[in-house]
Amino acid sequence: MLPLIIVVVFLFVFRILGIAGIGLFATWEASARFALALMFLFVASSHFTKTDTAGKPSKRQSTAFHRLIPVLELASHHQARR
Repeated sequence: MLPLIIVVVFLFVFRILGIAGIGLFATWEASARFALALMFLFVASSHFTKTDTAGKPSKRQSTAFHRLIPVLELASHHQARR
């Protein structure tokens, strides 16, 4: 629910900035792109921050492979666009 709220709120914030004269947010489409990018950054940040592990059954340490997965995902998306 929170990502949806972030998209909607920042869509209007960016659009207001566009109306105020900031050319980067001049259209609804551009404002929506930036709002979605901000929402994706917010959601992705949960994957890279520590959380409380008290309720989890095991406390495995993150290996180098687990840290490499996001990099590989980005590389595969970059390859798909070509």
